[in-house]
Amino acid sequence: MKGRLAKNNTHDTIVIGAGVYGLASAWRLAEAGQKVLVLDRSGLGSEASGFALGRIDPLLGGVGARDEDGPVTKPEGLTALGLRGHALLLAYSEVMQETSGVDFEIDRQPTLQLCYSDEQRNELEAHAAQWSKQGFKSEFLEPDEFARIDDRIAPTPSGGLLLEGPFFLDALKYVYALAGCAEAAGAILATGDVSGIDANGDSVVVTAGDTAHSSAAVLIAAGPWSAGVADMAGAALPIIPSKGEIVRLGPPEGAQLPVHLHGPCSLVHKKDGMVWAAATSDEAGFDRAPTEWALEKLSRDASTMMPAMVDAPVLMRTVCFRPVSEDGLPIVGKIRSQAPIWVATGGGGSGIMQSLLIGEAVAGMIISGVDESDLPGVSPPRFS
Repeated sequence: MKGRLAKNNTHDTIVIGAGVYGLASAWRLAEAGQKVLVLDRSGLGSEASGFALGRIDPLLGGVGARDEDGPVTKPEGLTALGLRGHALLLAYSEVMQETSGVDFEIDRQPTLQLCYSDEQRNELEAHAAQWSKQGFKSEFLEPDEFARIDDRIAPTPSGGLLLEGPFFLDALKYVYALAGCAEAAGAILATGDVSGIDANGDSVVVTAGDTAHSSAAVLIAAGPWSAGVADMAGAALPIIPSKGEIVRLGPPEGAQLPVHLHGPCSLVHKKDGMVWAAATSDEAGFDRAPTEWALEKLSRDASTMMPAMVDAPVLMRTVCFRPVSEDGLPIVGKIRSQAPIWVATGGGGSGIMQSLLIGEAVAGMIISGVDESDLPGVSPPRFS
């Protein structure tokens, strides 16, 4: 991102936050002919958008996933958002990579969802038929069939579901690609720590450092920091940080793992050569320190699914903060009824998957000035 701009700049829209929501929105706004400025205090990909696992999976993660209290369920509507976001990413991936010159390394390896109980398998069976109608191929494997995939995968009591359709990408490179597309369309990306937002009728002044930027609209897309930014604009926003930790491990002996393992954690052999064990979720504020419990949990989960990982060296540990709303759905829309101030945040662990969908919706609302979209259940007034 570029340095500080000259004072008293005027723009059509100022986007606060250079994560995937902000950049996707800026791209679409600039494509429509708007003069767009993106401000971020830290630069590209320095937070959750750049450190994510990059798993584009609208199906698993709720159905089939477990925690200590039993099945994990997704908020109503999240799967529908994921399916639409998944389709848009596939549709635009080629043009994004060509426009930006950044290959974000789409990896279509299948997923093996491991089942540790008949109840868990029954949950998956109830949904697999519907998924196949949507183009996601799947088959159930018995425990003794895991060996035909990879004999290093530990058999489970109830087998597993081999699922095709979800894919992976390099999250940081995806952020760079979005930024490249936004800049190619004419958006300006700059580093700036926002210290004030002053709405005056149909215009807004955003202060960053000693520079004032005037605009006809402001979009707050600052991830889990969006609540603090919204407070500057006189609006309350129910967003909290969910601390996520990922451990990157050295690969086991032998060939590259041919599937993504999804069980007590996600285990994926990425194109960078490392095996990523992901991810934890903890409401610990903005504490950036990696924790021993996360290291122990993810290492244990990895070796449970694949015993060959038991002695794998730890190569890297990362921490990021996902923006999470009270109901688990994004918050997208106008937050000041009498001022042109908008918000797009709350993607949680699905922000990358939803990014192009959210960007299109936000751009359409800002350009039209109408606080309506075809995304059900995401408008800010639901928390009033």
